[in-house]
Amino acid sequence: MAKKSKVIITCAVTGSIHTPSMSPHLPITSQQIADAAIGAAEAGAAVVHLHARNPQDGRPDQTPEAFAPFLKVIKQRSNVVVNITTGGSPTIVMPLVFGGAPLINVISTMIMHPPKTAPSPMFYAGVLMAAAGAGMVLYYRPAP
Repeated sequence: MAKKSKVIITCAVTGSIHTPSMSPHLPITSQQIADAAIGAAEAGAAVVHLHARNPQDGRPDQTPEAFAPFLKVIKQRSNVVVNITTGGSPTIVMPLVFGGAPLINVISTMIMHPPKTAPSPMFYAGVLMAAAGAGMVLYYRPAP
């Protein structure tokens, strides 16, 4: 009989840089965020990862006043673990995610599972191009 493994499910209820124009289902008011977080917990999530939103336009809001209303409701109605974050600047996070993460993945995979033959020069060119692209996006990012 297969051994059963325990898992921890985390639900990122609000996304990070998402706005209502990307999805009509994005919770933006405190009540919507609280309801979505509690719904995720009731569906089996042990952790909810939350960003606060401006209720008028749905943009991310990092002020403590934006977090307080939904945190109070969640605490009253659920024992789910709450992971709040202000997130990072999209102009810094995106190049790291889309440029850095694949490079780390490739390097760690090659360390854990060494290739049987030497990678082709095109592989190294691809790694260098991905690193250079991430660096250029960081360097030429828009001013805040």
